[in-house]
Amino acid sequence: MRALASGGVLHYGTHNASRIGLHAARANLRKLMRDNGAAFRHIWDLADHFAAGLTELFRRKGTPAIVQRVGPMFQIMFTDQACIRDYREFCLFVDRKKYQRLALKLFEYGVYTSPAATLHSIVTGAHSAGDVAQTLIAMDHALEALE
Repeated sequence: MRALASGGVLHYGTHNASRIGLHAARANLRKLMRDNGAAFRHIWDLADHFAAGLTELFRRKGTPAIVQRVGPMFQIMFTDQACIRDYREFCLFVDRKKYQRLALKLFEYGVYTSPAATLHSIVTGAHSAGDVAQTLIAMDHALEALE
């Protein structure tokens, strides 16, 4: 609370502390925590599989790109760097135009991802192993088309 009071942490927004929003969040968390967090494990497992598949695809094609992630959130960056640590490095070392071309090409294969290279993507409970497999195939085709 001190961090909020000092302004060091911002907490604002239309839905913050709304009773309806808080009840919905609690219901959602209860559902996600069923079976000792099986839904979270499923999402993380899909994200692991997807990130590994992308990394292998980039390696196989000789495409200088990395997949950085935190749990099910991930970001694809076309770079020859081993990792990107901050926005300055992102601006210096990431080929944002190539990412945009990839995202727009993926539309043709039925995969939607934001063409904004600064945004991350998320694997969710709505995704399946089949979705991951189809997306990896689409990514393979899209990368081929860009080369």
